[in-house]
Amino acid sequence: MVKTKVRDWRKYTKERLIKWTTKYSQIQGVGPLDVIIQVLEKLAPYRVIRFRDNMGQLVNTRIEKKKKRRNRLFIRYKKTGNIDDLKSSKAISKEIKKLVKKEKERSVKLKAETPNVKTIWNMVNKILGKSYGKSTKLMINGNIEVDPLTIRKNFRDFFIGKVLKLANLESKPIMLGSIEENQNPLVFTMDELRDALRKLKNKKCYGVDNLHKKGDKLEVENYRPISNLVSFSKIYEKIILSRLELETKGLEGPWQHGFRNGHSTVTAALELQSIISHIVDRGKMAYVYSVDLSAAFDLLRVDTLLEMISSRTTISSGLKHILIDFLTERKMLVEVENIRTDAIDLPIGCVQGSILGPRLFTIYCGGLKDAIGAENFVCYADDSYIVIEGSGVDEIKTKTELIS
Repeated sequence: MVKTKVRDWRKYTKERLIKWTTKYSQIQGVGPLDVIIQVLEKLAPYRVIRFRDNMGQLVNTRIEKKKKRRNRLFIRYKKTGNIDDLKSSKAISKEIKKLVKKEKERSVKLKAETPNVKTIWNMVNKILGKSYGKSTKLMINGNIEVDPLTIRKNFRDFFIGKVLKLANLESKPIMLGSIEENQNPLVFTMDELRDALRKLKNKKCYGVDNLHKKGDKLEVENYRPISNLVSFSKIYEKIILSRLELETKGLEGPWQHGFRNGHSTVTAALELQSIISHIVDRGKMAYVYSVDLSAAFDLLRVDTLLEMISSRTTISSGLKHILIDFLTERKMLVEVENIRTDAIDLPIGCVQGSILGPRLFTIYCGGLKDAIGAENFVCYADDSYIVIEGSGVDEIKTKTELIS
């Protein structure tokens, strides 16, 4: 029987969150961080869960008691032949299955960090039947490589090389220029903190993403890098996001359907269909040009982003400095079988999986329609569709060559 400590979120409600946040925020000399810690202890205290290896399931005292009762009833049925005991035993077995399933689902959805993150994730992976004990293999230059040192170097060179090649930083290096001194640093209020806490989704679990995307696991291009994010930063990012949305409203463009409330792939498809129908109704031909940006989030340039924002609106110096801090001086490394490469700088890129990332990316792509000179343009995140209209094939071909 293995024991581990986890946060118990079963009694969490928004009412209790508001109650304790209001109470602790009124205490003199208590900062926002202390308020969060105190509220967390009230809403989700630690509790001990036990894991039985030979069962492959999470077990608690309630389930144990039901098992003992079920076993007693079944033994009594064997001795007396009482059908009622057998029915009761089967009914309890069904209850146990439901409780075990519920406990397994709850454990996977835990938001809080445990004292040992690897312990909880090893436990969850064991429940899900996933095994990561096998040695890593990779196809390199036509040969299957098993040496972790060679594999990690190949991963690192591939990930950073792909980004640097697409970004073409040698011909256009990152140039932030002279950034004015931050005269008005952002100050967050307790109301903003409470609002950010209310918006947190208590049923989300931030764990390790699957690194393998698709295809052959021996090919390096079938893997994706992940961002190692601190869960606490999501509160900080939500507050910044509310400020950013106010100061950059409308910069994402009306043609963008990704990462926006009330928009989805359905609205994007309906707009595309409407554009094509309108062209055909006028007796013209329509040619749809599909564009998928490769490594889209990884190619965001902070200098271009700030230039785009500054040319279309005005943001405070405090917010500008926060965006620079958020997007610069990030590093990457590769770990294979507990062996890590040295961390190397990432000069460009937007943090995937973050709260601010989608908003920054949509702003960054906000000028894409004008940049390519498209008449009709529909976009969902990094997938774009250009609709070219013309009276005949020759006209469409000419317009297509101009865009290309």
